Amino acid sequence: MEEFFSTPVTPVCETPNMAAFGCFWTTLGSVVYCFGATRGSHKVKYWALAEIQKGMEVAPSRRSCGKAVGIDRKIYVFGGTRPWGGSSTNCSSKAWAEVFDASNNKWKPLKQPSFHVPSVYLFLLPTHNEKIIIVGSLYKRGLYAYYVCQDSWDVVDEKFELISPYGDPVLASHTLYWVGDEIIHAYDLNERIFLQSYPFLGIERSFVGFKR
Repeated sequence: MEEFFSTPVTPVCETPNMAAFGCFWTTLGSVVYCFGATRGSHKVKYWALAEIQKGMEVAPSRRSCGKAVGIDRKIYVFGGTRPWGGSSTNCSSKAWAEVFDASNNKWKPLKQPSFHVPSVYLFLLPTHNEKIIIVGSLYKRGLYAYYVCQDSWDVVDEKFELISPYGDPVLASHTLYWVGDEIIHAYDLNERIFLQSYPFLGIERSFVGFKR
């Protein structure tokens, strides 16, 4: 293990002058896309890893500190439209959520939710089989679902709140997991309940459900 971690990692390509804060990434097949590499820019940088080539596409909305996920040759982008030095753009803005179709290089806005969705510190968790994107915020209440095929929204749990998150949660099957205060927390999306949390040393024990 010590020998493994001491081996240096050689980057596929280097990105000089990349913004230190605000950019966010996602992959689609063998292509890596970077949004908000320059503050207030419409540019989306991408790297085709299979051919090691660089390129650029113009996005309709300026973004920084948003989130993006790839599903079925399309990239779904949420948030990140807050003007620098200005107030946050909320989910009622057409620019708040958009989709990029890599097959024809075209963008279009997604349907706006009829309810309020947090617009800052977002996390996105795609369920590729069901083609659903779970949307939430690290520091705001509420958990929501965007249905890709229907272009529609639903409320999963308005009272959901991450407990002292160290970072974005992860999705395994239909359960959210995240780390906070040296504890593993879990939430069942099907039952819409929190599961009992355990410290790291107790992770081998079974999770027991309880309603919050």
